[in-house]
Amino acid sequence: MRNSFVNQSLSLLILLSVTILTACAPVVTPSTSINHEATTSETANAAPEEAANATMDTAETTPVAEEAAPTAESVTRTITDAKGNEVAIPAHPKRIVTLTEIELDSALALGLKPVGSVNGRGQPGLPAYLGDQTEGILSVGSLVEPSLEQIVALKPDLILVGAMIPQIEALAPELRQIAPVVATFQANDDWKTAFKSIAHALNLDDRADAFLTEYNQRVSAIRTSIPAGAEAAVVRWMPQGPVVMMPQTFSNRILVDVGFTPPAELQTLAGNHGAHSDPVSLEALESIDKDWLFVGALNAEGASALEEALKNPLVQSLDVVKQGHLILVDGAVWTSIGGPLAALQVLDVIEQAVAAQ
Repeated sequence: MRNSFVNQSLSLLILLSVTILTACAPVVTPSTSINHEATTSETANAAPEEAANATMDTAETTPVAEEAAPTAESVTRTITDAKGNEVAIPAHPKRIVTLTEIELDSALALGLKPVGSVNGRGQPGLPAYLGDQTEGILSVGSLVEPSLEQIVALKPDLILVGAMIPQIEALAPELRQIAPVVATFQANDDWKTAFKSIAHALNLDDRADAFLTEYNQRVSAIRTSIPAGAEAAVVRWMPQGPVVMMPQTFSNRILVDVGFTPPAELQTLAGNHGAHSDPVSLEALESIDKDWLFVGALNAEGASALEEALKNPLVQSLDVVKQGHLILVDGAVWTSIGGPLAALQVLDVIEQAVAAQ
């Protein structure tokens, strides 16, 4: 009986101890522990990715301060012009005004169309020999009196002024207020030198070299048809009478290129102008009555005077007339300052004249 009571007492004591221990131990919920670990791991793994995404988002939304790339219009270069002036000009000019015929001619030969230019020598508009190539180009007046107002209105980024004759030199300070001004050649430069200088101002040297290579090839071909020692001269017919062009002038240089020789008598006719004689008498033409004579007028008045002169017995008695070697030409091409496109037209006439014999 006593033993039974003891056993029951021990059992009750053990049960009470277990209950107390269970109540004091921390409550562990396995599912809660696993979820906490997974969340911690995901958060740890996501942190770098989220940080990287945040950095990318910031990079995409925050503008980066960059220096603006220079445009073609803003790039400049400095050249020394024919007057020895250092001039900062656009590297690739877009709105060019040319104040001589040769600059207009040269720009067109190089593939550029100026926005404005002066009239042809002795003509009321742009040089007629250039034909429809001048379409869209505005006349800014005559060679000796260009209009500043019209030049301003064209908003040029470059003004080419040739040899800067006195009338243009007087306007130079005002022209420089409009755009950079470049003197492209000296008064005594031949057309090829002027052409290369103009091409340099336009940053198109390679195109000029290519043009002159083709020109020289044509010259070589024509030269084979010119008899050795053949003499040729050029006359501009004015209302007041004929003036004889000197050897250093445009078309005479081309005649020399293809193999002609200028008559020695030309120097005896030299006048005050330098490029040509003063008006001479019909009798004086006998001194240059050689193998070929190329004759043209600048304007309608000169052409009318020439037409009458060709009927005169003094002209009819010239050997060049009898041989059919007096060739009527465009005086605006042959007796002006010229240019590369004009040079090609002179070659055309020479080639046709010689081939017809």
